[in-house]
Amino acid sequence: MDESVPNRLPDGDTPYVELRNVVRTYRMGSTEVPALRGVSLEVAAGEFVVVLGVSGSGKSTLLHLVGGLDRPNAGSIRCGRYQLEALDTRGRSHYRRAMVGFVFQSFYLLPHLTARQNVEVGLLFRGVYGRQARQRASQVLEWVGLGHRLEHRPSQLSAGEQQRVALARAIVHQPPLLLADEPTASLDRTNATALLELLQNLRRQLPMTVIMVTHDEALVRPFADRAIRLRDGQVVPEA
Repeated sequence: MDESVPNRLPDGDTPYVELRNVVRTYRMGSTEVPALRGVSLEVAAGEFVVVLGVSGSGKSTLLHLVGGLDRPNAGSIRCGRYQLEALDTRGRSHYRRAMVGFVFQSFYLLPHLTARQNVEVGLLFRGVYGRQARQRASQVLEWVGLGHRLEHRPSQLSAGEQQRVALARAIVHQPPLLLADEPTASLDRTNATALLELLQNLRRQLPMTVIMVTHDEALVRPFADRAIRLRDGQVVPEA
């Protein structure tokens, strides 16, 4: 298997996220379906990297592996000091709590909770409660431009506002790594662009490494530092 790393970082940059020859297959009955076929790539701390590819190219599988939601069949994945393929279920849970924020296409907001309370949920498993949680959630909602919507429920918010609440929940614990899986797919062009501008600003302020999966290259490329393209579970070499 080729040991080279496609899409290598510029000389002098140290990879914060590093995948080496990662393989992930899924079983459907008696058939094994390959999702990733020996993927190797590097992402530097503070980068905004977009992963491009059509549906079924392996984008979401890649994100789930880096996020510790799944394990590879072969290969190695490192993020910071964590060697992910070596972690058990408890270790991956600790890694996700300490290191990762997730944003998805669906907002996954709890309909009976206010915007502030939905963001507070992101602190529950980190042992932050009460006044401290309320203050922190309010502050982060201010960051994403929703300081005036703290007590509104999801049904009272636009789609763009709901995704901002979801983003606030993902970053309320200030994770060093944000993973975004098609976060603009449910938004119109105006709201999608506004969300990307917000992401770009937040990752510089916090600071934070962002890996975003999308199929919409034209929308995302102006905001990303670098693009990695997947095709049939493999990284497409740069031209």
